[in-house]
Amino acid sequence: MEHYRNIGTDGEMSYRNSKMAQGMLYQDFASDILRVKAGLFVGAYSSKEYQLYVGESASGIELKWDGRHIDTHNWCIETAEKAIERNGEYAYSGIYKDDRSWLYAIGDCQTILIFTIKHLKAMDKEGNWLKEYHIPTSKGFILDGKRACDNAAKIVTIQQNDSTRHWESIIRSYDIN
Repeated sequence: MEHYRNIGTDGEMSYRNSKMAQGMLYQDFASDILRVKAGLFVGAYSSKEYQLYVGESASGIELKWDGRHIDTHNWCIETAEKAIERNGEYAYSGIYKDDRSWLYAIGDCQTILIFTIKHLKAMDKEGNWLKEYHIPTSKGFILDGKRACDNAAKIVTIQQNDSTRHWESIIRSYDIN
């Protein structure tokens, strides 16, 4: 997070730092779930340099938290981002980030959907999604729950217990409205 120390206002930093911390915590949680339930070793990289130039993980899986899924029943697939709200172009990210990622896993604390990035790009090109989204720091497209499940390469259902509810409450505690 050192790279962002002097960018933007304190409010922008607070929001960005909160979202990054939330994403990193979910990445740890989901990595354990995928190892145990799907036999997938993620090997997430933690340094910004490795994430930028090598990829999100040793296995080529990019993990994303979708905290709004529980309310909307939709999944947001990111295609571009900005570190902070600012004028100018977005940088390719998510399924269009130029790294060695080949799988895109998105989830919450109940479900993780795994897609091939190639398939998500084809869905985007064909407009095979519910709608596009565009917010000041991110843009992409939204898949309704059924379409997402029909197109996922794998769906991992997370058994709900005291431990998963505990981690979900911690992950959600990073939300800034």
